[in-house]
Amino acid sequence: MEQCGPLSSLWSMRFESKHKQLKETAKSITSRKNSPYTLALKHQLSLAYRVLSSNNNIIDMQFSHQITLSETTWLEYSKVEFLCSPFEFLEDAIFVSWINFKGTTYNSNNMSILVSLSDNPNILPIFGLIISIFIQADNIPFIIYKIYENNYFDEHFQAYNVQLTEKLLCCSVEKLDSVHPTVHCVLSNNLSYIPL
Repeated sequence: MEQCGPLSSLWSMRFESKHKQLKETAKSITSRKNSPYTLALKHQLSLAYRVLSSNNNIIDMQFSHQITLSETTWLEYSKVEFLCSPFEFLEDAIFVSWINFKGTTYNSNNMSILVSLSDNPNILPIFGLIISIFIQADNIPFIIYKIYENNYFDEHFQAYNVQLTEKLLCCSVEKLDSVHPTVHCVLSNNLSYIPL
């Protein structure tokens, strides 16, 4: 554990879930000739159907119940820097603890996002820790996040060593460089890492 870090970062249950679908399909196939090709073809066809179907089987947006913010939180959020056009979010914003936007779920206080990714390999990506999520009147979700200071890329962990700052930023979910959230792992020596 000292060399690999916490066992939760080696968790493979999500892969097992995906394998379960393929195993069930393999059991239902009567022909045993070139079964990897058959499985890949069936997977591609089901994915193509999902993408091309009229409703895509994805609801655009679901969210938790509305949460009430304290006075100190309102004061803290008054210092937020907006990456998109500034607006007054205090009046008509609905704050929620989680949101599922176009099939991707975002949680507050335990999930990190990739804010900016450069094409230049010498520039490190910018990550943020989701602090709050709110929805504007026009049903556009926004994320308030704290920026991570990116120190270096650790080859052993295949992750970025980061440090959380107190700088608050706000951005629309649609404007993120990557819609896929990630996690931050804190090791026993208090070093934080984020895999890409």
